Amino acid sequence: MNKKEIEADVNKLSSTFRKVLLETMLEAEMDDHLGYDKHEQSEHSNKRLSNKTVLPFYIQ
Repeated sequence: MNKKEIEADVNKLSSTFRKVLLETMLEAEMDDHLGYDKHEQSEHSNKRLSNKTVLPFYIQ
């Protein structure tokens, strides 16, 4: 592997790590805010919409 390939691999890994970290943090915040985990039954009529995807952007 040359230096550019290694740099690209590291950038991809870093981007994936940030994505997973942010999704986990936002999911935990939503669980706390709603008072129940994602797949638990809610006591309220408000339900979380799990079919939406947030596309991240990074300022470099």
